[in-house]
Amino acid sequence: MEYCTKAHEVFTEKKDLVKLAKVNSFFAFIYAQLNDPQRAIKYYKIALGFYEKKNDKAGMIKGLNNLGNAYFTLSKYDSSQYYFQKSQVIFKDYDDPILKAFVMSNLGKLFLVKNNLRNQKTICWRLKIF
Repeated sequence: MEYCTKAHEVFTEKKDLVKLAKVNSFFAFIYAQLNDPQRAIKYYKIALGFYEKKNDKAGMIKGLNNLGNAYFTLSKYDSSQYYFQKSQVIFKDYDDPILKAFVMSNLGKLFLVKNNLRNQKTICWRLKIF
């Protein structure tokens, strides 16, 4: 954590928004691993804000996906779905099939938990699984 804090100070001084986003994402990842999803959400949102300021599409998609996963961990499925689906909107302007597959598989997992089989089949169809 000490190195991340120092990196945060350096990137803040340099006003490097993308690297600040990455450091905040790493803080969030650490808190997620420590089973503190509330704190992880706080840092994922900060990171997302930096990615949005830079219009970094990949960063925005990853940030939204991470937020969806954090809310999923808390069993806040509507919030989780909101962030996963918000990331789908960005795909219209950004083509990365691997990133898209991550988001779609997370949506599929969410619909499985919510027992929404119709949406699961739609997800599989979009990924061309069936």
